[in-house]
Amino acid sequence: MTLDVPTPRSRSRGRAIAVAISLALHVGIFVALGTLAVDTLALRGNAEHVVDFVVADLPQEEAPPTLPRVTATVAEPASESALPNAVADRIADRLSAPTPTTSDTIADRLRDRLVSGATPTAADAPTKTAGPAATVTFVGVEADRAASVVYVVDASGSLVGTLPIVLDELERSIERLSPAQRFGVVFFQRNAALSPPGSDALRSADPRAVRETMAWAREKVRPSGRSNPLAAIERALAWKPDVVFLLSTSITGSGEFEISQAELLDRLEALNPPDAQGVRRTRIHCIQFLDPDPNDTLKAIAKRHAGSEGYRYLSREQLGLKRSRP
Repeated sequence: MTLDVPTPRSRSRGRAIAVAISLALHVGIFVALGTLAVDTLALRGNAEHVVDFVVADLPQEEAPPTLPRVTATVAEPASESALPNAVADRIADRLSAPTPTTSDTIADRLRDRLVSGATPTAADAPTKTAGPAATVTFVGVEADRAASVVYVVDASGSLVGTLPIVLDELERSIERLSPAQRFGVVFFQRNAALSPPGSDALRSADPRAVRETMAWAREKVRPSGRSNPLAAIERALAWKPDVVFLLSTSITGSGEFEISQAELLDRLEALNPPDAQGVRRTRIHCIQFLDPDPNDTLKAIAKRHAGSEGYRYLSREQLGLKRSRP
């Protein structure tokens, strides 16, 4: 067996190899550590960029939405156009439908009031007419284009018991006038013409004038005796009204106050003559009240001074009183 004994030379070589190996290990460790440091720095930089990127892409916090301000309001009434068609049509029909006013309608109301003694209700409340020359109605007789009107009413004894009915209708007629219209009232009794104090001219149909006129008539006018209408008619026509309503039971009177039909017609012709076109200054509408007139004097007056539509006969029978004499 042969033993290799290391020589000094081989020992030096071994030490050199060991040193080289150790140096290589140290260099490798140093390189590894350097690489790790570099990688760490790079990671840190990338991380900052990533964070910046993420933060930049995050949506900004939005402000809370502003709620609309709520304001309490009161609803306006629905207009007619907002109503259902059927309802709107019914309202339109009701507003446009004329209110019938006939002698029969008036007679029914007068009869009911006379029999029951009831006072007028809200349903009987008059409606003001519009305009200064609107239609005027008195106990069922209508006169259009009447800016001024005078009521000439019989106050003889034949109206005892029924004059309150006439006064009710007189008040109803005057209350329907507008303040732009003017009116006057004259009662005839014996040979006198009775009017409210201060009636030197026609008055505006304002509420005060209506109240004063009717208060005077109800307090001061008492039917009695026999009457001649001429003085009252003359006073009425002197005011030059558009329309006169003439109501009487016996317009020509009797006894010492009697006037013939011919004389009355001639006097009216002079007081209210036709112009060149045949038009008279005043239209005289007539109401034969309670009993018929065998001579039809009021009918003749109305025919000359107002036309065929200017006359009405309102009988006792229509009023619910005793039957008219044949």
